[in-house]
Order: sequence, then C-alpha cells, then structure tokens
Amino acid sequence: MVKSLAEAEAKNRAHPLAQFVTEAGAMVGASFVRTAVDRDGRLEEVRRLSAALDRELASLHRGLREGRTRLAELTARADDVARRLEEADRAITTAADEMAQREAERAMLSREAEIVSEQLAAVEAAAAAARHRLGAELEDLGELPPLPPVPEAPVPLRVEVAALRWERSRLEAGVEAARVQVQAMAAEDPIALRQALQMAEAERTEAEQEIARAEDEFRRAQSVYRETTERVREVQAGHTDAVRAWRDSAASAERLRGEHEEEDRARYDLEHRVGEGERVIREGHGADPAGSVGELSDADTVEELIGRSELVARRLGLLGRVNLLAGGELESVQERHDFLIRELEDVKGARRDIERLIEDIDRRVGEEFGVAFADVAREFSSLFVTMFPGGEGRLTLTEPDNLLATGIEVEARPSRGRVKRLSLLSGGERSLAALAFLFAIFRARPSPFYLMDEVEAALDDVNLHRFLEVVRGLARDSQILVVTHQKRTMEVADALYGVSMRQEGASTVISQRLAEVPVH
Repeated sequence: MVKSLAEAEAKNRAHPLAQFVTEAGAMVGASFVRTAVDRDGRLEEVRRLSAALDRELASLHRGLREGRTRLAELTARADDVARRLEEADRAITTAADEMAQREAERAMLSREAEIVSEQLAAVEAAAAAARHRLGAELEDLGELPPLPPVPEAPVPLRVEVAALRWERSRLEAGVEAARVQVQAMAAEDPIALRQALQMAEAERTEAEQEIARAEDEFRRAQSVYRETTERVREVQAGHTDAVRAWRDSAASAERLRGEHEEEDRARYDLEHRVGEGERVIREGHGADPAGSVGELSDADTVEELIGRSELVARRLGLLGRVNLLAGGELESVQERHDFLIRELEDVKGARRDIERLIEDIDRRVGEEFGVAFADVAREFSSLFVTMFPGGEGRLTLTEPDNLLATGIEVEARPSRGRVKRLSLLSGGERSLAALAFLFAIFRARPSPFYLMDEVEAALDDVNLHRFLEVVRGLARDSQILVVTHQKRTMEVADALYGVSMRQEGASTVISQRLAEVPVH
C-alpha cells in the first residue's frame, strides 16, 4: 500500500515484480497501470459524439435510399419516353406509306380519265366522219332508190358506245371505291382529301358530260337515219319496179358493205393495238415510236418480235410486281443507314477513348502498385529484422515485367537456418512472418485506425513481446483495437472492453481505462 501514484511508480522501478496499490484504488504492476474506478467525463463526450455520428450516418443512408429511388424513377421514365418515341416513329412511317399509296391511286385515276377523254374525242371524230360519209352517200344516190333500211346503228358506233358505257361503269365503281377511301381517310387529313375528292368529282363530271354529248350525237344520228329511212320508204312506194331491178345491185353492195365493215373492224383493231403499243413505248420505255420502228431491220419479222415479246413478258413475270414505293423506302432506309453509320462511328470513337482510358488506368495502376510494393518490401525487410533478430526477409515479384498480373512471393530466413519458404516455418514463425507482412503494409500506407482479431494467438512469450513492441510503435500515430485473450496484450492497452456475467445470470458490457503513470 502506497499513498500516491508517484510513490507507487518509484517503488515499482525498485521492485519491478511487486504490485502497489494507492488509497484511491489505483494499481501499478510490472507492466501495467490500472486507474481507480471513477466516472470519466470524456467517456460521456465520446458517447455523445458517437450518437451524433450515428444520427448523421442514418440521415446519409436515408438520402442515399431516396436518391436510388429517384434514379430508378428517372430510369423508368426514360425507358417510357424511348418507347413512346419508337411508337411515334412507326406511326409516322405507316402514315407516309399510306399517303404514297393514295398518291399512286390518284395518279392512276387521273391517267384513266385522260384515256377516257381520248376515247371520247375519238368517238366524236368517228361520229363526224360517219355523218359526213352519210351525207356524201345521199348526194351520190340522187333519184336512185335508197339502200334497204338498216334496223340498227353502225357496228363501230355500237362497239364504241358499249365500250364507253362499260368504261363509264368501271370508272363509277373506281370513283365509288375512291370515295369510300376518301371518307375513311377524312379524319387523318381532311383538307387534302377534300381537295382530292373535289378534283376527282370534277373529273368525273367532265367525263359524264362528254359521254352525254356523245350519246346526244348518237341519238341525233339515229334520228336523222330514221327520217331518211322514212323518206326512202315513201319514194320506194312509187318505184317498186326500180327496186326489183336494183336488188341485184343492192345484194352486191351489201356484200361489199360487209367486207368493208370487216375491214373497218380489222383496221380499228390494228389502230387500237398500234395506239396501245405507241403509248407503252412512250410511257413505259420513254422512247419515240417512230424512231423505234425505224430501228427495225428486215430480219425483225412479226414472229421474231412476238417471240421476243413473250420472252420479255416471262422475264417480267419472274421479276414480280413493281414496288412503286421503293423510292420512298430507299430514302428512309438510306437515312436510317446514315444514322446507324454515324452512331457506329460514335461508338467506335467512344471505344477508342475507353481503350486509351484503360491503358492509362493500367499504366497508373502499375505505377502505383510498383511504388506501393517497393515501400511494403522495404518496410517488410526492416520489420522482419525486428521480429526475427539476426534473420532476413524480403518480398519478390513473380513477374516483374507484368505488374498487373504478377504474384508476390514472401521469403523468410529466421536466424536458426536457411529457410526461404513460409511452408517450412513453424506455426508461430509463420504467424509472426504474416504479421510482419501485415505491419509492413500498415507502415507503407498508414491508416488512422486498425482492427485486429486474435492475430497473436499462436505466438509464444518471446514473439508476443516483439509483436507488442511493433503495436506500441503503431499506436503512436494511429488508434488500434485488438480482440485478444492474451493477458500481456491486455496489459499494454490504454482501455479494456469486455463482457462479464453477473451473479443474476445477465451479461453486461464493461470498460476500464488504464492511466499511465507519469515519469518524474
């Protein structure tokens, strides 16, 4: 028993194996000083600081969770916007295709209206020629008895009228189908469709007027013919004898008329076919019909031309239907292709940048690793001499030329022999060598805080003393927390924390700060 810590310290130096206790309850032993049990205000301050840090950390965690939730929402919104943009692109492409189809149908109807106009003009010309021919024949007959009455109109006119009526019905059906399509598309583009409908109705009205005029001309021709027939019948009543003499001539004239009608039909058929051929040459091939005919030689017979035509027709059949929208599709595909090329160039540029960044990172990592390894190897050699007096230890690289893939070999030679591999050391020596490597890393790259869990369990007393000397050196610059069951390790600590079982069976956490005895 002593009166003060100073007296206990002085007597401890004189008697290092004894233990001295002050009246306040402090204890001084061979290698430790235990302070009296009292309340320390700093512990409360540390607890308050720890609680404040816990609250700040919880706030940061909440902010991090909210940020992650917000990031997930923004990502979902971005995906939705991208999906809606794709749907809008598809809708625009579909509308453009439908517009191109309607434009092609309108052009086709316009062309059919032009053809009908040409046919109506031909019918009017044929009717005028028929009227002129009929007037000339009446003048030539004079007082001669007229031809026998013809109950029907001339065959060419009937054919033309029937064709025009069929064409009119077909055009009406086409116009009706177009009107249905226009009504269906009115909701998409009302102004353009109404204008197209008005134009189509105007063209239809003009065509109907032309047909009505042709029918009026035909009816007038029939009326003139009936009037002429009545006059002929009146004259025939007074000239029956002349009629009997004229019948033979009428029979031959009728035969000639039949031949003439056959020739007219053949000529009309040929003219129609020639007209169609010229139209195909002009519109389909963009050539002059007269020039194309002039290029034919004597060897180009009708049979040969027919055979070549059939061969071309078969080849066209093999090619399939012509895609009228290929031009528009080519433009869209070309734009898409150019866009993808630009995107590919951007990706390639980004890849080159990333590769350069990776090379720079690898270079920096290699440099940092080389510097860190040199520092750790230097500290390891120094610490190994401290933990193994008279020994030698070093660190080497397995691949010095490839720092990113190299391994590290630990060579250890205690003072007792030429041992270079950790596998040949005892358990305690291996633990001490591993601690030397660990402390070398701590010294090369210091940290303000270290936590170790029973790292000295396999050490004997001598090696434990060396371990504790190194720990004291680290404790000068950093805080060290050691989980241990070694008494000597506890004796060098500044504070002890543990769990104790009380008599009532409940465990409790206890702590004890060990104050150092001032040296006088």
